[in-house]
Formats: sequence, structure tokens, C-alpha cells
Amino acid sequence: MTIFWKLAVGFLAVLIIFQIWVSHQTASQGTTLKKIEDLQRSISQENLELETAIASASALRNIASQSAGLGLFPPKALQYLR
Repeated sequence: MTIFWKLAVGFLAVLIIFQIWVSHQTASQGTTLKKIEDLQRSISQENLELETAIASASALRNIASQSAGLGLFPPKALQYLR
């Protein structure tokens, strides 16, 4: 076997190993990306639920009923200090 063929076989072996490494990296990064996307979806859903809860809690009807439950009522007559 001449030196050319030895170099060609060696280069081919390096290329095959490189291809295997690239395939492995791509697969593992795809798994990581899926986990991140799932986490993002979960956080977005939680954020939507929290926004809904805030909107519900800050509704005027809720605030009025909670303040009445605490014994707070609108004044019958306003008095201003001068």
C-alpha cells in the first residue's frame, strides 16, 4: 500500500468519526431544545393563568364586595378641609 492510500484511508476514518460526532451533537442539542421549548410553553401557560387571576381579583365588583365585607362603605356626604 502506498503512502497515498494510507493517507486517504486515514482521512476517510477521520471524516467518519467527525460525522458521527456531528450527528451526536445535533441529536443532543435537539433534545435540549425540546426541553427548553416545553419549559417555555409551561411558563407561558402559567403567566396566562396569573394574568387571568390578577384581572379577576382587580375587577371593581370584587373590590367592592371585599371592601363591604371589611366594613368599608362609600361615604354618605363628603366633607373637605380648608
